[in-house]
Amino acid sequence: MEALAVQALAGLASASSLFLVASGLTVIFGVSRIVNFAHGSLYMLGAFLAWTFVSHGPLAELGGFWGFWGACCWRRSAWARSARPWR
Repeated sequence: MEALAVQALAGLASASSLFLVASGLTVIFGVSRIVNFAHGSLYMLGAFLAWTFVSHGPLAELGGFWGFWGACCWRRSAWARSARPWR
């Protein structure tokens, strides 16, 4: 039963990522009437970099998943501190 729950959550995660890519393509096509396939290449680049960092990179020994999200949160907070306010 646990394996079924894990598979269901993995399927939902994949489906949500594909939904984001498809909705981005829909919005771009609806606004500009041009199909922009850059969404697919960015999706693949992000997936490849996430897999590389979690399995082989410096985040592998930090616990993989938690190390990856910790690094993302750290980067976001560092960016927010260095950004100038919009005026």
